[in-house]
This record gives sequence, structure tokens and C-alpha cells, in this order.
Amino acid sequence: MHKGEITKDLLRNFSVVVINDYYIKGKLIDMNEFCRQNKIGFIYTGTLGLYGFCFVDYGEKHEILDKNGEEPLNAIVVNINKDEEGLVEVHEEKRHGFEDDDWVTFSEVEGMTEVNGKLFQIKVVNPFKFKIGNTSKFSDYKM
Repeated sequence: MHKGEITKDLLRNFSVVVINDYYIKGKLIDMNEFCRQNKIGFIYTGTLGLYGFCFVDYGEKHEILDKNGEEPLNAIVVNINKDEEGLVEVHEEKRHGFEDDDWVTFSEVEGMTEVNGKLFQIKVVNPFKFKIGNTSKFSDYKM
């Protein structure tokens, strides 16, 4: 946290700069342009009563993978088979809600621990099953 004048020499020390509740438009634009030219992430936020906003600029190559801005989905996994296409089954009482090419990650999987903490791009089979790719060399899934 820095209080005081914000100079270009100060900005150079960071890989990401976050500015909060600062409303001098010309200086904000200058800081953002400087950060963009120097490949420094720039995040600007503010609150105005009940209203809040956030502006994020990580340059031309910044990629956003979130399709819809909704909270991430969760599903209870009941099985993952060992196969070249790795079929994941979720609990029959709750649809997974995923779409083709979504990315999923697993946590707390027992047995097939190779999936924990890794990202998988999926192909949906039906509302209760999706494929994650080759799991044939992974350990057996334990329920």
C-alpha cells in the first residue's frame, strides 16, 4: 500500500498496480497507458455508496476464459473411469451444468489423485457425465 504521489518510477517496481477510489481521470489514463507500455497489470476499482466497479487491463494478450461471469459450478463426482476419454459421472440428483470446452478442476478426489488440482477441458456427454481426456494410466477412483 502506498500513500503519496504516484510516479512512473514507483510504478516500475510492480508487476501489477491496483488503484482504488482515485478519481482524477487524466492521471488514471496516464498511469494505465504507462502500465500497458511496460507490461504491468493495471487494476482500477472504486466504490460510490452501494455501487462499485472494477477495470482490469493486462494488455493486448490478456485472455479471459470466463464465458458468462457467473459463479463457478460445483458438482459431486461419483466416478471417474480409467479410459482414453476419461468419463466423469456426477451425482444423479444434480446436473453438472457444464458446456463443451469448459474447464474443470478437481479437489479431494481419493484414489485417482492425479486429477486433483489440475485443469481439464471437457466434452459433455449428458447432464450427468463429461469427458476429461486420457485417464488410462491414473490410479483407480475410490468412492
